[in-house]
Amino acid sequence: MRRAGQSLHDSVQATGGQLACGFVGTPIICEALCQTGHERDAYQLLLRERQPGWLNPVIQDATTI
Repeated sequence: MRRAGQSLHDSVQATGGQLACGFVGTPIICEALCQTGHERDAYQLLLRERQPGWLNPVIQDATTI
């Protein structure tokens, strides 16, 4: 599990938090990052407002998601 967490961390860092994992995938990725000690990456991914980003649809008033 540690290797998978490191791989996710590397991906988040390499893309500046622009993973295209979708609205549904973001919480799953964030949980995996937290479980492997990469909480800062999880917050970076979760709080990204620009596209692609989990908060982007929320900011665009996509409340039905």
